[in-house]
Amino acid sequence: MDRRKFLLGSGVTLCGLPSCSDDPGPVDAATPPREAPRNPPPLPIPKLGPQPPDGRQVAYAQQGEDLMLMQALSMLGVTKPRYLDIGAFHPTIGSNTYLAYLAGGQGVLVEPNPPMAKMLGEVRPRDVVVNAGVGVDEAESAPYYLIRDRPQLNTFSKPQVDRYLAQGRTLEQTIDMKLVSIDSLLEKHFPKGLDLLSIDVEGLDLQILESMSEGSVRPTVVCVETAVFDSSALVRPAIELLRSRGYAVRGGSMINTMFVDEHALQAKAPEGAALSL
Repeated sequence: MDRRKFLLGSGVTLCGLPSCSDDPGPVDAATPPREAPRNPPPLPIPKLGPQPPDGRQVAYAQQGEDLMLMQALSMLGVTKPRYLDIGAFHPTIGSNTYLAYLAGGQGVLVEPNPPMAKMLGEVRPRDVVVNAGVGVDEAESAPYYLIRDRPQLNTFSKPQVDRYLAQGRTLEQTIDMKLVSIDSLLEKHFPKGLDLLSIDVEGLDLQILESMSEGSVRPTVVCVETAVFDSSALVRPAIELLRSRGYAVRGGSMINTMFVDEHALQAKAPEGAALSL
């Protein structure tokens, strides 16, 4: 028997093509080639967001973190998440929460950049947009540094600005921006609880986490930037802080880390099961 035919089987197809043989046989020019179906049947898996018929998953976050976050929330029984997005920036591009919005969720988007805050309100009308920064002390306002041609790098962190300047970037302008505390946001907007907290604030992520009172509203899932800008290093204190507060590391990318409340995980796991990476 032909070895390839034995391994593949004469009736088996591979990637939509007929199985190969050393002798393809006569070709009937009058018979047109059979077209592959244009719309393959959907895969038998839960949809986490917009899904083309070929099975691709559409993501909006920088490295697909939103798919990971929605999977975690879905596993915990959350289908329409309540979220707080600190440093939301753009309604869709690089957004950790737009997929949750498309799923019917809603929340609060904190963005100090005035033009971007305006765009957020126009594109995501169900969400509450707070045009301010999140403070880490008692100050009511702080200098907000605008980076030329890279608004996603705007920051309240002077050390972060100094790193940008050392890399050849240009400081366009510094404006005085109102600050709100994370505790006040949680108390005002999430009396029924918070499913997802996303923080991406260019250099102050750890300080914002530290400023969040342990007795405040507790998010079920947290996504925070744990990469040092333009480096392969991690902000280890941010990871250790959340672990000390009862969160398990359950995924991430080269930029962000996802943490899940251990109590929520325990409710869905066998007794004694491992919960963290």
